[in-house]
Amino acid sequence: MTGGAGGPLDARIRVERGAFTLAADVQVAPGEILGLIGANGAGKSTLLGALAGTLSLTSGSVALGGRTLTRIDGDARVSLPRAARRIGYLDQRARLFPHLDAIANVAFGPRAQGHGRRAAERAAHEWLERVGLGDRGSARADQLSGGQQQRIAIGRTLAADPALLLLDEPFAALDVSSSAELRHLLAAEVQRLGVPTILVTHDPVDLIALADRVLVLEAGRIGQLGSVPEVLGAPSTPFAAEFAGRALLHGRASDRGTLLVAGAPLAEVSGVGQLPAPGAAAVASFDPAAVRLSHADSPIMADSSLAASWTGTVAAVFASRTGVRVTCAGWPEFIAELPVSRAVDQQVEVGDRVRLELARADLTFATPRVAGY
Repeated sequence: MTGGAGGPLDARIRVERGAFTLAADVQVAPGEILGLIGANGAGKSTLLGALAGTLSLTSGSVALGGRTLTRIDGDARVSLPRAARRIGYLDQRARLFPHLDAIANVAFGPRAQGHGRRAAERAAHEWLERVGLGDRGSARADQLSGGQQQRIAIGRTLAADPALLLLDEPFAALDVSSSAELRHLLAAEVQRLGVPTILVTHDPVDLIALADRVLVLEAGRIGQLGSVPEVLGAPSTPFAAEFAGRALLHGRASDRGTLLVAGAPLAEVSGVGQLPAPGAAAVASFDPAAVRLSHADSPIMADSSLAASWTGTVAAVFASRTGVRVTCAGWPEFIAELPVSRAVDQQVEVGDRVRLELARADLTFATPRVAGY
């Protein structure tokens, strides 16, 4: 009962629920962790439900290691019951059975897979050792901390020998120390067992620490799919940019290797990275903290390394997670961020005339995958 590897996940999903439609092709290799991010209502829960079998597909298929879990094609319908899918699900609540001790909670997984009591209890003891709670087998949920409960929930999920893991913000309710320990534990077990895994999160740390690739859902469509550095460093959709703490500029690629920006104080900006063919929709992103902000009467220095240099009137000054953000009338998408100390020293106020400068190396191009982004 330490297998779990069931081959790759290959899902081609379409789910229509009222006015909302999810259409996504998802492939995850054995031992790979695919991070799944998106705004509320983007379709993350719908995607997990379609994979788990709790939501019906309108059309499409879900295959796991060559085994068909769901196939909807006209009148042809195949849909395995949830219990036959070998899918482990874990969210931010441990959901331990309060009347059972830790051993019985973990043994529940193997028992549900048809194993006898003794074999299930042996597996439970092994998994409690793996999750670092070998000495707490007789403890019940109310005798355990939140982190310990989640460790047992991980053991129970993996002891059931899943062929696919669905993790829905499993660390959201934990403190920083517990989260770090459980990330390390999960990463090691997923790699050891070779289980394809999908991780839903709202925390960039989860992606950096765990994910091999990231899928960004935007309004039921795949907005971006790539490695963690690609998605966080060069986001191409509004949510991906917000998630990464970057500002996003929309435009079209020019034949000069620049981004043409309509309705902005600058007709075009230069940067780094790949652009699509001239005339195609493109985006560029930057860290607002990389923008140099000074009063408009400061001396102007010629600098060919700049992606953008323009003067505007401050329209808003507001707090962010890491400092104070400043936007100007005429180009509110071009955001500058100042540490609190600098904002106080510079005394930036609404109505001030300021100059904003951004180095070319700090502006990264990307190609939107979904029309409209």
